[in-house]
Amino acid sequence: MDIEKLTKAQIVLLTLLVSFVTSMATGIVAVTLMDQAPPGVTQTIQRVVERTIETVTPNTQVITEKKEVVVTERNLIAGVVEKNLESFARIKKIDDETFTDLGIFVDRTGIILTSSEGILKDGSYYIVNNKGENNSLTLLDLNADKGIAYFRVVNPEGKIFKPIFKTVSIADSSRLKLGQSVAALSGKDSTEILTGIVSSFIEIELAIKDEVPGLGNSAEEIDKEIIPKNTIAGLKTNILASDIVAGTSLLDLEGNIIGINIDSNKSSFIVLDFVNQDLQTISSLSKEVVSLTE
Repeated sequence: MDIEKLTKAQIVLLTLLVSFVTSMATGIVAVTLMDQAPPGVTQTIQRVVERTIETVTPNTQVITEKKEVVVTERNLIAGVVEKNLESFARIKKIDDETFTDLGIFVDRTGIILTSSEGILKDGSYYIVNNKGENNSLTLLDLNADKGIAYFRVVNPEGKIFKPIFKTVSIADSSRLKLGQSVAALSGKDSTEILTGIVSSFIEIELAIKDEVPGLGNSAEEIDKEIIPKNTIAGLKTNILASDIVAGTSLLDLEGNIIGINIDSNKSSFIVLDFVNQDLQTISSLSKEVVSLTE
């Protein structure tokens, strides 16, 4: 074969062939030498290769910073108080401006639930909210047996306000647990925050009038066919009774109202499962009164 007569394309192909054969031969020789080389030489070559790879592709580590947010019980209680302050008010007598009870708004039209302790049917009352604002009250219902009373806020002309009041959220009593943390809104002259735990339940089948007014003189007087077994009527806490005033509201750490105190001499509270039914009754009665006056 006369190399001088080869075309450019043939020369390129010949060069590629020679390069391929050379690389094959080099590889075979290298593998043969590696197999025959002492272990020290092999390890040195491997280290050189590893260092070369690390230089080309450096090992980059991604550092993830973890921030742990700790929510303390104190923070939860502060949020609970802030959530309910606007739904909380003091009830006072108009004639001598003395404190009577604490109350909570249970309806946006200004219906307040409170203890019946110290409330008289022919008495005149007003409320002072957390901002120090005063509003007159009209008595809607006084149930001494149940230990509660309902008022409605009215303006000086006796008219009902528009639905502007912030109401409480009532807790589901079936979800209450012994030992759970609770907070209470109390205080005659200024707001006092009391904390404790649920120490025991007062169940309807075991309740007596001395513990929960309105449940009859004995368990036998209760209609057990219409009341589920072990229904919670109230609960006791480890909060000092001396710090509690009538109408003190008890809250869970989610900001829901668990119950209210109807006896300032005890650290017990009645649960509020009955409120929605009472509001329906009050609403129907109010509509009847309005229709008669129109």
